[in-house]
Amino acid sequence: MSPYRPAPPSMSRPPRRPRLRPIASALALTLALPAQAAVITVDTAADGSQPGHCTLRDAIVAANDDVAVAGCIAGSGADVIEFAAGVDTIELTSASGGMLTVSDALSIDGAGTLRTLRRGVEDAAFRILMTTKGTPLTLRWIKVAGGLANAQVPDRGGAGILAWGPLSLHDSEVSGNLTDAQYGRGGGINAHDTLTLVDSVVTGNATTNQDASGGGFYAYADATLTTSVVSNNATAGIVAFGGGLATYPGTTLQVSGSSVVDNMTLGDASYGGGIYAGGTLELRDSRVSDNATLGSDAGGGGLYAYTLAATGSTISGNRTAASGSAGGGLFAANVSLTNSTVSHNSTSGESAPGGGILFGVTFAAGNTTITGNAAAQAEGGGLFAFAFGQTRIDLASTIVFGNTGGAAPQIAFLDTDSDLIVAGTHNLIGVVGSNVQLPGGTLDCDPLLQPLAANGGATPTHALSEGSCAIDAGTADADLRFDQRGAPFVRDAGAAPDIGAFEVQVSTDDAIFVDGFESR
Repeated sequence: MSPYRPAPPSMSRPPRRPRLRPIASALALTLALPAQAAVITVDTAADGSQPGHCTLRDAIVAANDDVAVAGCIAGSGADVIEFAAGVDTIELTSASGGMLTVSDALSIDGAGTLRTLRRGVEDAAFRILMTTKGTPLTLRWIKVAGGLANAQVPDRGGAGILAWGPLSLHDSEVSGNLTDAQYGRGGGINAHDTLTLVDSVVTGNATTNQDASGGGFYAYADATLTTSVVSNNATAGIVAFGGGLATYPGTTLQVSGSSVVDNMTLGDASYGGGIYAGGTLELRDSRVSDNATLGSDAGGGGLYAYTLAATGSTISGNRTAASGSAGGGLFAANVSLTNSTVSHNSTSGESAPGGGILFGVTFAAGNTTITGNAAAQAEGGGLFAFAFGQTRIDLASTIVFGNTGGAAPQIAFLDTDSDLIVAGTHNLIGVVGSNVQLPGGTLDCDPLLQPLAANGGATPTHALSEGSCAIDAGTADADLRFDQRGAPFVRDAGAAPDIGAFEVQVSTDDAIFVDGFESR
């Protein structure tokens, strides 16, 4: 028998673990932790470099290279640049280097005070900010103004900001920037990566050349606007889309609680006075109003989109003003409207149908109001189907009434040899084209709509007057709890939901409680 016997498992001694020396252990822990970001404070409004002071230009270099520069401490990781009290406006100059370039993750934070970064009006052309590829930049309480990008400025577009990495703006403003170059996209912002605007304003920017789209901004990737405003921007060249903003085909633009107002395109074949969405546009609780296209063959006075999905939103007061410029309110291939209002949009040129809406492939609307739209020299003041062959649209509890335009003021169909089939129930629709087939039970009566007004909620609506035939005559999906205005305006407030975007609420005065006693 062998003298060697293994010890029982319970008595086996565990292998020894090597012990790290204290220095090695600390080093391993240090390497495992992310670099601690630095907070770099700009203490002067001067540009350039000043010994003993931290200018914005030096602060960005310190953040980019993680080195101390003049009076700025060294950056470290995703740094934050802040401002000393009284440093409110920094005028950048070409003599000091012109454009600021951010090449490492950075946040520039005005900390509750709007700090302005601007180019001097008499200075040479340069944009205000540029980020390198993949570099994220966040601006908080920052105003970017006065940038100029022309044919001599590299990459041309984005006179305010040219972002090659993710860009986020919070409580910020981009205004008064100009891109003046062929294919120079984005008067205020040119975003090649994701773009996020929260509580921010893009206003007074422009592009002024051929194919220079996106007066306010141009996004090549997905973009999100939340409680923000895009206003008074413009494009002024031919084939220059999106007076307010434009997005690249295949992308998604989400607009929530925001306003796109008073923007325009001025050139021929320049679609989308307010918005040009080359891919999908999702509107929620937002307003697209008083935008325009002023050139020939420039459709979509309010917006152009390949696919539009609007909920709780109002598209109103938009227009096109020249021949062939169809879709005064909106021009889209595919449209879905829920709890929304399309009102008082217009086309005034020849061969410009669809005062309110022009669609080309699919159309669906539920609990929506389409009224007061006009096609001055064409048909389909409310809705025009730009399609061939038998086509179907789906309407549910929707008003299409009070629009004007030719022999078919409410709904018209391009193909006179085929039929437009309207499917759905509980609708109120006025006079339509002879080749438009309405379902049985469709109402044709005056809904007694009140003027477009702030009746509560985030967007304006048309209230129903007492005695309206739309009251208690509609329907709604079970998950549609509120009308266009949102809480607390319930969707089913009476014997049945009302037709259209607005629901008359039951008064609490003299209401009977379920226990049989009256309220006091």
